[in-house]
Order: sequence, then C-alpha cells, then structure tokens
Amino acid sequence: MSCTDGSYCVVSKEEDRGEGVVRLVDVYESIEAIRENHAAASTWHKEWKRFRCSCYYISIDKKSWNESREDCRSRGAHLVIINSKEEQEFVSKINGHGSSWIGLQLQKIHSENWSGKDKWQWKWVDGSLPNYLAWLTAVTLYPENTPNAYIGGRGKWEYDEDGPKQWICETDI
Repeated sequence: MSCTDGSYCVVSKEEDRGEGVVRLVDVYESIEAIRENHAAASTWHKEWKRFRCSCYYISIDKKSWNESREDCRSRGAHLVIINSKEEQEFVSKINGHGSSWIGLQLQKIHSENWSGKDKWQWKWVDGSLPNYLAWLTAVTLYPENTPNAYIGGRGKWEYDEDGPKQWICETDI
C-alpha cells in the first residue's frame, strides 16, 4: 500500500481488514516530540542542581531581592530556604564566591510591649521561622533598613537593603 502524500506507510493487521493506516510520518513526528521534550528536560537539568528532594537554580544575572523572588516564582520555585547544615554547605558550594539572595527576610512583628519599639523577626519566604542559622560572625541580627538576607562569598549569611545580586531558587521534586 502506498500513501497518497508520498510518505512511507506501516500497514498493520487491522489495515488488511480495512480499519486504518498508520503513517510513518506520524510515528516520526511522535519521535521528534519526544526528542524535543528530552532536550528541554536536559536543558533544565543543566541549569538546575539537585540536592536531596529539591532542585536549585543559581542565576547569572543580578537583580534586587524582590525581582529575584519574582524570577523564582516565574520558574515555579521560590528563593532558597536553608534548613540544615548539609543544605547550607550545598548552597554555599553552588554559590561559589559570589553573593546570592536567599529567601530570608526581616519582618516586623506586632507586639504590645512597654518600650513602644517595634520587634523584628527573620522569616523564610514560605512564612516559616529559621531552624538553622549560618550568619557571618559579628552580624547584627536585627538591623534597621536592611531586611533581606543573602549568602556571601564565604558561605555565610549577611544582609543588605536591596542592592543587585545573583539569587538561588529552590523547588521540590
């Protein structure tokens, strides 16, 4: 049997009974779609690094903390949340010697105290409190006007108001 458009045809047993034709071009298009999906997955794997049950992306561009957070969201992720010494070491390794935003932000908490001063608390972008800390020695933990944390070139956490830095996204797998 020949196909009318000049492409090769694969004849199945059902075709012999007049129930349809499977064209080789359709099979080829299916294979090409699989290759494209595999290529996209390969690119994703080159940009993202896996550690335990999460994948991490480190940017090459520099943006503000808020812009970095939005970029992570656009990737279906969030700024990295570091929950253990092992994760800290991994993030420090992929960060290299640069400075990259992490998902820790200083937030004002409302409390009724006699001093009338605002109280502040560090929180991750998911609203959780840090259960592991890796601050650079001698860092004031409750600074004014510098509410965003980053991992510095020495692998320790520091903070800045909002200068441009690279950033690290995390997503669960």
